[in-house]
Amino acid sequence: MRVAVRVERARRTLVVTLLVSALVKAATIALALLLLLAFVDLAAPLPFGTRAAALPGAVLLGIVVLVVVVVRGRQAFRATRVALYLEERIPALEYALVTAFGSTGPGAEALERVVDRAAPAGALRAPVTRALVVSGALLALPLVGMALLPLATRERVLHPVAGDVFLTARPPGPAGSRLATIAVRVTPPLYARLPEQRFEDPSAVAGLVGSRIVIRGRGAGPGAGDSLRAGIGEAALRVTVVGDTWSVSMPMPDKPVAVRLTDRHYTRLLALEPLTDRPPAVTLTAPARDTTYQVPRGRLALAGSARDDIGLARAELELMHTTGSGERFDIRRITLGGVSPGGASTASVRATLLLDTMRLGPGDVLHVRVVARDGNDATGPGEGASDTRTIRIVDPGSRDTIQLIPAAVAAMDTTMVSQRMLVIRAETLLVHRRRIAAQVFQDRARALGQQQGMLRERVQAVIEELETAAQVGFTGATEASVMLGEAVAAMRLAQRELGV
Repeated sequence: MRVAVRVERARRTLVVTLLVSALVKAATIALALLLLLAFVDLAAPLPFGTRAAALPGAVLLGIVVLVVVVVRGRQAFRATRVALYLEERIPALEYALVTAFGSTGPGAEALERVVDRAAPAGALRAPVTRALVVSGALLALPLVGMALLPLATRERVLHPVAGDVFLTARPPGPAGSRLATIAVRVTPPLYARLPEQRFEDPSAVAGLVGSRIVIRGRGAGPGAGDSLRAGIGEAALRVTVVGDTWSVSMPMPDKPVAVRLTDRHYTRLLALEPLTDRPPAVTLTAPARDTTYQVPRGRLALAGSARDDIGLARAELELMHTTGSGERFDIRRITLGGVSPGGASTASVRATLLLDTMRLGPGDVLHVRVVARDGNDATGPGEGASDTRTIRIVDPGSRDTIQLIPAAVAAMDTTMVSQRMLVIRAETLLVHRRRIAAQVFQDRARALGQQQGMLRERVQAVIEELETAAQVGFTGATEASVMLGEAVAAMRLAQRELGV
């Protein structure tokens, strides 16, 4: 066998031995650290944060040991150093191997024959076997130690979960405070599709309104229910005792509260911080402004977008076609471009409106907006609506005998929600009152009140322009301003009622 081939085989054997030995030593050190922490946790339960960092810390320490061992044995990767190592292991070579390695001179064949006679088979068997056996024996010690640990202790170190303190055995001796260690589980509503959260010994817990909160503690026993109490303000909560653990279950309220836990003379407070599922934010991008048509013909592009903090269930374009005048009018509701985002946080809607097919007549008004609803089936659903654009059809036969200046007309024809639309929305809210949460009803009513106030301010500005129209030859009250003043008074009353 040629010297180069012999040295290369020896080099590969040493490299494999080095890598295997380094991996085994790294695993040994990592397991030894976990075993040490497990023994400490067995004597006195470690905090969740320490146990959560145990496995990553052990892996990091193992990687460091692996790198150190490989660096220290890096000579195994060099063929010339391997040749010298073989010379040390086999003195009979008398440096013939090193001399012949890489030599191509006239005496190379003679050196090859010397190496063949002096190099015994299996020269590396003893050091390789010793290195692997010693490494394996060291690894067996922490493995046996981990196998002898109680299952609960091993799980707490290898797979830590907040609240797994209840897996450990109850310490002997008289029971102290049953409130010393608690665990809290927060299960969000199904529609949110959020993972369950667990906390160990928290002082405050946050979660979506409608989430299920379960507080658990240990140390319960016969008669424990007589001394354990839980409540929010004056309202008492039920304490359930199973085995040596107790629990309190409740929904996440819609306002921040503090749960008071008492056990004999011990007291503990847990703050609940509700997170409100906000209604969708909706924007109407087309048409960009109100429009007046002489003849209802042509195409009108409609587009909008919606986004939600958790997920959208439905988004659509809503059209309100009103015809008539005064207190007598007919309403037709039409929806276009509806999409079901399936829980996505954003969605867009588009449609093309053919005015020729809408059966619009002189004096008709078409209100366009985007409406979106989220998937909240716990306290909602939450509904959001965009600003409303108004499409008007000119009525040639309707001419006001009172001359209105252009500025007043422009002020009335803005992107503000019309009074007619506000009335429709308020009536719809009253119909849905029994099916939505009280807080949602209050928020929607308050929003309608704010819109009513904005519209009232617009009408008040028109009145001021009408009563100070010096450029057209008169000042003071006019028939139109008096009529609008009565409307402003009614709007102020409506705004106050909606706000209350």
